Amino acid sequence: MTPDQCYRILGLGPGVSLADVKVAYCKLARQFHPDVNPGDPEAHQKFIEVTQAYDRLLEFLQSQPRKSTYSAPVPPPEPVIRVQRPAAPPPPPVAPPPPVVSRPQPPPPPPPPAGPSLSEEDRKVKLRAYEQWQAQLNQDQFARAVAIADGLAQRFPQDPQVHQWQAISYHHWGRHLIQTREYERARACLRKALKLDPHNRRLWQEVERDFRRLEQLYR
Repeated sequence: MTPDQCYRILGLGPGVSLADVKVAYCKLARQFHPDVNPGDPEAHQKFIEVTQAYDRLLEFLQSQPRKSTYSAPVPPPEPVIRVQRPAAPPPPPVAPPPPVVSRPQPPPPPPPPAGPSLSEEDRKVKLRAYEQWQAQLNQDQFARAVAIADGLAQRFPQDPQVHQWQAISYHHWGRHLIQTREYERARACLRKALKLDPHNRRLWQEVERDFRRLEQLYR
């Protein structure tokens, strides 16, 4: 696959920057991802084609030599002969502007209403559960970490921090399942992580890399 073909597959023209290539790839990868188009072989083939074109362009752009920043020296300007002229008379004094009368500013809008505050007992429960959850992750006990995070979500369904813990648990478990070759369970865990924290851009990027790894292992 030539670089010109790769540019056409990503909908770009030659000479674009590496950042433009990455943006175009992320947009197309989300559009044709197998999880977004289940059972669609054309979308699956398009996803593979877009990924191959992206990898080929990365190799091509990174192998290109950087342009030299050297430029030819600029000749010095010719000397300018200045003619002494009589100084102009000073301008007449300008009257000071009228004083500005300050007007009262409207008060700032009230802050958005805060979520329901936790009681002292709930805070203690959440802290103890977090410490247990962190310990299970550190020991690679991902199923137990998921169980702790799911239990917290049932008790605190409106707590966004708990949903982030859930997403982290499922993401780590999915990566572990890839290593143990349990590919279908790994896909389910990765999809669950995105569903729990859909606005986390960093999580999307990491999960996309995990899905590309799964596609390579399926070949």
